[in-house]
Amino acid sequence: VSELKKGDRLVAEHLPAGLQEQILAFIASVDDGSIRNLYLVRKIVSEELFVSAWVVRFDRNTDAAVKEEMMNRIYWYLDTGSDWRFTLYDYDGVLPARVDKVPGSCVYERKQTPVH
Repeated sequence: VSELKKGDRLVAEHLPAGLQEQILAFIASVDDGSIRNLYLVRKIVSEELFVSAWVVRFDRNTDAAVKEEMMNRIYWYLDTGSDWRFTLYDYDGVLPARVDKVPGSCVYERKQTPVH
């Protein structure tokens, strides 16, 4: 359950009422504009074992120190904010899992501002 890889059984996650919104609000509060997308998937290991995975996709030009700081803040929030079993990943580190191809997995997409 500690990694996402190609071939994993992934489906869109549906959290209890209000929990997803609460987490998204926290992530928005620590985002400096570097987060491009957030994905939320359920990795099913067996009928009794699953984990809810948050995957953060940063802009390509985001500094590594900024990524690390935001991932740490999100990780600690997820770890202490709920009894739910969460994992957190940087999109670039789990690219072969193709979480972006799981229908309904994208829970946040930053709107691009048009260039004039």
